[in-house]
This record gives sequence, C-alpha cells and structure tokens, in this order.
Amino acid sequence: SCKPGSLLQEDLVSIEKAATEAALSIQQLLAFARRQALEPRNIEIGSFLANVTQVIRSIVSDGLELVTHFPEIDATIFVDPTQLSQIFTGIADFGNARSQDHGKLRISSEAKNLAVETMIGSVVVPPGDYVSFTFCDDGPSLSNEETENIFEPYYFGGTTTGISGIGLAMVYGA
Repeated sequence: SCKPGSLLQEDLVSIEKAATEAALSIQQLLAFARRQALEPRNIEIGSFLANVTQVIRSIVSDGLELVTHFPEIDATIFVDPTQLSQIFTGIADFGNARSQDHGKLRISSEAKNLAVETMIGSVVVPPGDYVSFTFCDDGPSLSNEETENIFEPYYFGGTTTGISGIGLAMVYGA
C-alpha cells in the first residue's frame, strides 16, 4: 500500500508528472510534424478553464505557485480545444522552466468587447466580443536572443534552463 506523504507516494507523483509532460510533448510534436488540421468548435470557456487548470497543476513544479484569476465569463468561444489546451500547457511549461521551481505562475482571463476594428501586433481584429488570456511568471526576463527565437520549434534558449520553443511555436500558429 502507498501511504500519503511516504517516499513511495512522492515517487509516484513525480512519475505521474513526468508521464503527463511526456504525453503533452509527444502530442505537440506529432501535431507539429503532420501539420494537424484544426477542428474548431464552440466550447464553454468556464468549463475549458477548469479542465486545463487541472492539467497545468499536474505539470508545474511543487515550488511554483499557480495563481488563477478567471472571473465568471458566460461565453462560448470558437476554437480547436486541443490546440488551445496545448497553448496553455506550452506557456505554463515555459513559465515553469523559467521560474526554476520557485515563485508564481499567474494565469487570468478577461472578457473584452472591441467596438471598432483594432490592430493587435500585425493583425487587424474586427469589432466583437473576445476573451483574452494573460500569463505571467516570476522567472528572469528573456534575453534578446531568446526573444528573437522564442517561436522557433527547435530553439533551446540557454543551456542552463533547457527551455525549448516547441510549445510557443504552437502559440504562434494559433
């Protein structure tokens, strides 16, 4: 039997986290390699956020506090839920690696209404209702090299952190 707090339980939790991370990485690699077709559909935002938060809690290190702020948003969004989950877990994994097992990883959502056409980066966004997500971690700032290469799928930013851009390449394509 496995007693709570025992070394065996701690080992099993570590194994479960490693398996979850490996499965997510393999899923991302396969989707990226085969240029997986998107399957967007309407999903309820509150339910999605509850589910993805559980997955993120299973992959962040014990020393990193996950702080979420998801005000109740009574809305559906039209998106491929698998891709959106991969985006969330990729960003969370990146923040986890950057924070090096301490600090906070904050994720929040906000309903927004754009009354007029708005330029965001190089994209023109038509008027309408949207949901935005914000991710913030206590890790060090990105270097110029990391900023320039962050969306490259096989870029490894820094030899000490082992950070890869593979998860963020998925974000760029969304």
